[in-house]
Amino acid sequence: MKFSQPATSQSTSRAASITCSLREKNQTWGWAFTGWVFLLLIAWSANVWGQGGRFQVDPIPEELSGAEAMRAMERARREAPGQREAGPNWPQWRAFASFYGSYLFASMTQPEQLAKLPEMNEEILKDLSRAQRTQANEVSRAILAVSVRNGERLAMGNYHPGVRINATLLLGQLFERPPSSTPALPARQALAPLVRLYRSENVPDGVRAAALMGLHRHVVYGLSQLPAPQRSALLSLTLDLVNKPGPEYRTAQGHAFLQRYAVDMLLMLHTEETSESIAEALVKLSSDPQPIISTYAKSRFPRFSSLIKVQEPTELARQWTTNVADVFASEASRLAAMKRPPAASGQTGPYVAPTRTRGRLAEGPGEMADYGGEYDASMTETMETMETMDGGEYMMDDYGGGGDEMYSGMGPGTSFGAQTPEVFASRRRLIHTLEALRFGFSGSRTMDPPRTTAGLVTMLPEDQQLTATQLNKMIENVLKEINEPAYNTSEKFAVLLQQKSAEIRDLSEHLGKEAPAASRPGRSDFVDPLFQDLDPSF
Repeated sequence: MKFSQPATSQSTSRAASITCSLREKNQTWGWAFTGWVFLLLIAWSANVWGQGGRFQVDPIPEELSGAEAMRAMERARREAPGQREAGPNWPQWRAFASFYGSYLFASMTQPEQLAKLPEMNEEILKDLSRAQRTQANEVSRAILAVSVRNGERLAMGNYHPGVRINATLLLGQLFERPPSSTPALPARQALAPLVRLYRSENVPDGVRAAALMGLHRHVVYGLSQLPAPQRSALLSLTLDLVNKPGPEYRTAQGHAFLQRYAVDMLLMLHTEETSESIAEALVKLSSDPQPIISTYAKSRFPRFSSLIKVQEPTELARQWTTNVADVFASEASRLAAMKRPPAASGQTGPYVAPTRTRGRLAEGPGEMADYGGEYDASMTETMETMETMDGGEYMMDDYGGGGDEMYSGMGPGTSFGAQTPEVFASRRRLIHTLEALRFGFSGSRTMDPPRTTAGLVTMLPEDQQLTATQLNKMIENVLKEINEPAYNTSEKFAVLLQQKSAEIRDLSEHLGKEAPAASRPGRSDFVDPLFQDLDPSF
């Protein structure tokens, strides 16, 4: 398997369009999204913070702490980005320089400012954008230089992990061309600090994750301005991420989440010399047992299937189908093991979903729930909320996969009615898992016939077309059953999912061949001990 000859050059707009749905076009990151990233990465890094250590707090110069000095700095900070002539000779330049050079980043290290850090980043980006739009060149250069220097200093220093993560996020957000009709062009000055932070083994894992997000942004939006040595360095560290296991302190889910960024980066940084290894990595990730990355990698196939050669496409389809069976099994086990808390005093009944649903998920980059057998509902909620608020930055699709094409028309238009929140959330995850399989295989929302010619189906030889028919039939049948309103409690839905998992696994074993006359004895009737006490008629 290998890529065909890659294009010799890619423009920034082309780079943005081939990675996934671009929705960040006219705005910088909102502070709300950055706040969610900030909080998530703090939680992620909690186990490697260096217990018991005292964190450094930079003193704020006494002469800048008074009310008069604060008013002068704030006035200068507010006016400078709109002053084209602002520079060292501008009367308020000293107050402006004091704010950015001595006050702002020192205030970020103060314990009482921790919750306000994402908002501080947002204000810096607003000042930078305004200065660039009004051609206040001295102001924009000063903001960039000070932010890069202090961002790396705080990220590398012995500061509170929240301060370090926030500083790293700021480095990844800085731009040298503001967002307008096209995404912002990342600041080249910030690239080297981000690489150093990602490679460092002496920073919290949340800092490394934030650095990778910034590098992803440089590859997606600034590929055309990256010279060959920088591309090569980014390609090397990205290949390491997809080919090597994560460090001991990083969970499998966390490592898979980072690998999703690597998929997009690799598919843009590939060279003729590395095409075969990158293709092998994508195929491997698409069948990985961890559904966060395998679902996402499947969803990338239609966009890049013309570059990938798979020697045994039906075998890969079997692995994909097995992954789907595993997701159904993990959801079944999770629901079966769940004990609902007593209803709150004000609760009047079960959760009522929207009265109409087409079996689709809300469009959004990166919302992830594919945690396999170690599903963490609280983290799912955090990530889902975080990444629907980002304006499209990371371009990772809902629950780990899929592009915009797969987000409509999936499902029979069922009215779910009353159902428990657990069932509603589980349906969302499972529908998306089926969407990713269909989209990765056919490159289309439909498979019979597909609207486009892309995905794994284009690699099937004539004598293996039965594979497409079988997968299409399975997806349609399973989708119809999991959308059945009668399965509106965790108990009922868990039993259904356990049965569907067994059926999908059976299909994976004979995919591309005529089905046996009967399933192997006892296979379809097998009941996991976890389900023995569940009454499907309950």
